[in-house]
Amino acid sequence: MKLQAWKYVVALWMTGVIIAGFLISIPELAVLEESARNLFFHVPMWMTMSVCFAAGLFYSIKYLNSPDLTIDRKAETATQIG
Repeated sequence: MKLQAWKYVVALWMTGVIIAGFLISIPELAVLEESARNLFFHVPMWMTMSVCFAAGLFYSIKYLNSPDLTIDRKAETATQIG
């Protein structure tokens, strides 16, 4: 299976984000504690989930207009990833 270059770019980018999430210093505030680190992990995951579900909705509607199994697989895959 041939991998496209964007897959490598995304893998490198996500590796950098994970490393930065653990290494970037966070201000020492009593109220904040370590909850600011959640911004590095949970917010991007939530945004990615929303995009995946939106893509699943788009392909599901597209499948209803023209029943093609490749479109149905795209809708199923996007929903599973989300």
